[in-house]
Amino acid sequence: MQKNKRKEKLKTNNKKKKIIVTTAVVFITVGTGVYINHLIKISNYLSDLTYDIVQESYDTYGDYSKSKYQDIVPENIYSIMNILPGPGEGDGSNYHITECYHTNPITLVLPGNTTK
Repeated sequence: MQKNKRKEKLKTNNKKKKIIVTTAVVFITVGTGVYINHLIKISNYLSDLTYDIVQESYDTYGDYSKSKYQDIVPENIYSIMNILPGPGEGDGSNYHITECYHTNPITLVLPGNTTK
């Protein structure tokens, strides 16, 4: 009789251990999924923010005084985000437009000779 009680107690202890381990695995799996989802959202937000900053820099010709991102972007970084030269620095007259023909016409824009 004592052996049967001992076996039953071991079975219930094993069931409890299995439930605890299963619960821990579920919590770890769900927590990892939530964490990865959070990282993806942050990455997407930062990508969108960077795009907005670069677009604004392009629209304002790199004029830092017009930026609404002055609190998060230093002036030296903001000014180099503008890929086009500022007003008066390049009106397009220093670019040569050339067409190259292979199977389809391809238009190339090459910087001109700036030294005279």
